[in-house]
Amino acid sequence: MRPELFRLFDVGFPSYFVLLLTGFLFATAIGAAWARRIGEDPDVVVDLGLAMLLAGVVGGRLLHVFADGYFMDYVHLCTDPAKVDWPLEKAECLSASYRGVWDEGKRVCHPAAADCFAWAKFWAGGLTYYGGFIGASLAAWFLLRRDRFPFWKAADMAGFAVPIGLAFGRMGCLLAGCCFG
Repeated sequence: MRPELFRLFDVGFPSYFVLLLTGFLFATAIGAAWARRIGEDPDVVVDLGLAMLLAGVVGGRLLHVFADGYFMDYVHLCTDPAKVDWPLEKAECLSASYRGVWDEGKRVCHPAAADCFAWAKFWAGGLTYYGGFIGASLAAWFLLRRDRFPFWKAADMAGFAVPIGLAFGRMGCLLAGCCFG
């Protein structure tokens, strides 16, 4: 496993992120080339890909916050961080990464300060597949209708472009060691 694919200018690039982005770019480029080949506007496919990416991240994060059992933690992170328990060891809790407050009685870590926007920090982890799928599907439906792009042609394109992007994402997942690809 190789969670960090490479370093550039002392910045680490996570395998999952790099391969997910690569898959997205390949799938979008192949979809745009296909649209050009069948006489449709390739810019619609590029717009579609970007909109689906953004809507997928938003949908994945929102469903994580509301459905994965962490909703009250996000509420308490804003109102009373002492009610949020992080299952960390003492050294990790007090490290520069977390800067938490150690509760010796309960042997848990608490966030040190209130953070009312923790629910929006998708880069810190916490995305659900189904939320991303729903968000991306809604964006696709809206854009296809707006641009008058034929739905069944878009579905044909998705049939070969999405698995390409998904294959890169699964390779990144395997390298990151999170769910065995």
